[in-house]
Amino acid sequence: MSMSLATILLFLGLLVGADRSRPEHPQDGPDVDLRVRIDQDRVEIQARLNLAFADEFIERSRTGLDFVAEAELPAFGNALEALLRRQVRVKVDGRERPADRVEFEEEPWEPDDAEFFPRMGLRAVQRFRLVLSHRLETAPAQVAVYWGLYPPDRALEGIVDQRLALKAEWSAGREIKIVDLRAEEPEYVWHAPAGTFARPIPVRADETRPGGPGPLVARVIAILALAACALAVLASAGSVGRPRALTTALAASLGLGLLLPLAGRAAATLDDAEARAVLAERLRGVYDAFSYERESDVYDALATSVSDRLIGPIYDQVFQQLVMREEGGAVARVSAFGPLESTVIERDDEAGRIVLDARWQVAGEVYHWGHTHARVSRHHARYVLGRGPRGWLIDAVEALAQERLEPIPGSNDR
Repeated sequence: MSMSLATILLFLGLLVGADRSRPEHPQDGPDVDLRVRIDQDRVEIQARLNLAFADEFIERSRTGLDFVAEAELPAFGNALEALLRRQVRVKVDGRERPADRVEFEEEPWEPDDAEFFPRMGLRAVQRFRLVLSHRLETAPAQVAVYWGLYPPDRALEGIVDQRLALKAEWSAGREIKIVDLRAEEPEYVWHAPAGTFARPIPVRADETRPGGPGPLVARVIAILALAACALAVLASAGSVGRPRALTTALAASLGLGLLLPLAGRAAATLDDAEARAVLAERLRGVYDAFSYERESDVYDALATSVSDRLIGPIYDQVFQQLVMREEGGAVARVSAFGPLESTVIERDDEAGRIVLDARWQVAGEVYHWGHTHARVSRHHARYVLGRGPRGWLIDAVEALAQERLEPIPGSNDR
């Protein structure tokens, strides 16, 4: 079975349709895409904002009213940095931490896109990206972020005087969530759950059946059992034959202790119910793997769910696709995974190969520019579970169908 990019994306349930009739939005007014990333040694705040947002807080000193010219970008960037240093505060374990590094850049934009923003024109289209980085000496137990920039909600102008409410993507370790920020509640405090920054531990021992002992444990049990038999033989031997009996019994114990688990491992298999349970667990593991940030962590996590020949294609094609999508401003995060049904359709117990037809459902959120879109999709694929040195893993996949369901009621599609 070939593993094309489309197949792998279907496998992960991450193919989403894109509306290409208009550019990736901010709204037609002041807008900001806010993301907070917490790691063991750093807190980073990324703000992508349009010129209309900046104009609410920075005095206009540029030559043109509608956009910032290239020659004016350095001074404009300095003004934005000063603004964020005043209005964004980070406290780690009760101690305020000023940013030790700030990055600024103008994002690519197309003047022709102004037609999609009749109220703000180019000021909605021209966008900038700033990253405030706060270095830490130790992993944080508590992080509080204060965001003090809430422009008037121009969409409600003339109807009600209201400040723009924001949503921010907050990620720490493998935890990813959307938090609400508003002028009345401008600060969010995060407490680190146990194991937030734990790294994945690859499965290295062979697993013969779900819940069964690994080979090392099996060898120890076998050796101890046979050693007990050896001692019994030794106790029954006379004083003259005791040394020879001891040597023979211990050698037999060690040899059989090493060989018996190997023989059991070669004959190991899964019944249909166990195969369905293992597939569901491995699929869940694949989704979980992409919640890690470090490349090495993603590889280690994938190694617990898929065979070696699939780790590279899944990482290289799918993870990089996620990164590019995130750079473009929209990122899909899986929030729930649920197997619907699976059936064993073919098996070769001697070769350690089981083929299953499976259906499952994925729920997630796409976050960009301060709001979220909820998404649910159903998938149908054929999987091969193969038995190898790391146990039963997904060894091949053939995507058969995908169905995009209606958005979840109450999702914040703006």
